[in-house]
Amino acid sequence: MQNDVAKAIATFEDRRKAETRPKVEAFAHDLGYTRTELVGTETKSSRAPAAAKYRRPKNLSLA
Repeated sequence: MQNDVAKAIATFEDRRKAETRPKVEAFAHDLGYTRTELVGTETKSSRAPAAAKYRRPKNLSLA
């Protein structure tokens, strides 16, 4: 049950951030800035690049 509560809290915070992001971007645009100029960081990728699943054992330079 605690896991469900923690998950609900985490998704609530994510939803709030998702609702706030366009408002912040519009406010920054009104002032003549981009969000990244104000925050100083780019948005991060949601996942890491996937590792290669297959190799060519005869020619490893093509892996």
